[in-house]
Amino acid sequence: MTKQLRKTAILNCKLEGMNIDRINIHWYRQQGSAIEWILYFASKSERRTADNFGNRFAASKSSQSSSCSLTITNIRETDGGTYFCAYYSTSLTVEESIISFRQKSLKRSCSCIIAHLRV
Repeated sequence: MTKQLRKTAILNCKLEGMNIDRINIHWYRQQGSAIEWILYFASKSERRTADNFGNRFAASKSSQSSSCSLTITNIRETDGGTYFCAYYSTSLTVEESIISFRQKSLKRSCSCIIAHLRV
């Protein structure tokens, strides 16, 4: 995925075989060795975003496609990093999306969801 500064990026996380309406989704970002919690999303009325991420980060879920999305509006250079969606049931499952910029492109091989964001 290639995006310019101040545009919008949508990262998708597919949750195969899950009743997405019954699980709580968390999104995290890793920059270097630091992992930051971004937000928690259960439903439109039950959500919480970390103060340092503000209202530019929003999550949604789709029962039809068994997926969740993280939308980042007004993209800034500081948004670069690896993004993870996680849900909790009897075990923890993590999917990964990577956002990087032209100056430092990241390449990884994994069977995860990966999105490269270039500015």
